[in-house]
Amino acid sequence: MIIIFSLLVVGAVIGHYYKSNRYIIKYIHKVSFWSVLILLFLLGFSVGQNDTIINNLHKIGLKSLILSLAAVLGSAVLSMFVYNIYFKKEEHK
Repeated sequence: MIIIFSLLVVGAVIGHYYKSNRYIIKYIHKVSFWSVLILLFLLGFSVGQNDTIINNLHKIGLKSLILSLAAVLGSAVLSMFVYNIYFKKEEHK
């Protein structure tokens, strides 16, 4: 856990100093995007290998779908709330 937190802090510090370098920001966004896609593929791959999950998919499928939709909806509502409170600039007349 300390290693993960340390990597996060080091990344934040380095990101703070290189925030004005557009090339690095563009490169990091591409790497992050493809890393997430690869992680999603590997997650699906490991789920597909698990016989217990595959054999009980009809039982857990609907519950998982409802839970996922609720999580996405909750995140969207909370994000809009936080954006409106902290980040939305007042419109000038």
